[in-house]
Amino acid sequence: MALAPETASQRTKGFTDEVTKLPGVKIVAQQDAWFAPEAATAAEGMLTAHPETDMLWSANEGGTVGEVTAVRNGGKAGKVVVFGTDISEQMADFLLADDNILQAVTGQRPFDIGSMAVSTAIKAVNGEPVKKMTALDGILYTRTKPDEVKKVKQYLHGVSK
Repeated sequence: MALAPETASQRTKGFTDEVTKLPGVKIVAQQDAWFAPEAATAAEGMLTAHPETDMLWSANEGGTVGEVTAVRNGGKAGKVVVFGTDISEQMADFLLADDNILQAVTGQRPFDIGSMAVSTAIKAVNGEPVKKMTALDGILYTRTKPDEVKKVKQYLHGVSK
């Protein structure tokens, strides 16, 4: 869910390119929804229209929150799992929840992104050559590694104060 900005579009393309290589995977619907309330409504509609659906994925936090909400509200826990993008305290809570809905999310490296941006800006100001694009690997947070999820949750809680 969320095909609007270029980054979400690239995430979606990367996900669909890879997931469709898996045997038996069929994408039955795609819906753009950036914020959780709209995403919950969209996911509820997809689950109603396609009751055989057993997995949802979103390219952003709002979409993932909406999908988890739709699965919970629809009584689909244990039948539909969710994967997503972005990490927050709420997402960490979903990963640690006993309902087993959210399975994993990919997070970014904001410190590294900021550090690289400043270094690149300094180089550009000094007339040094800079790369037009740099890719940083994401971080996978999964319910199978709860200690890592708890650690990032604690970090995020400290940052938000």
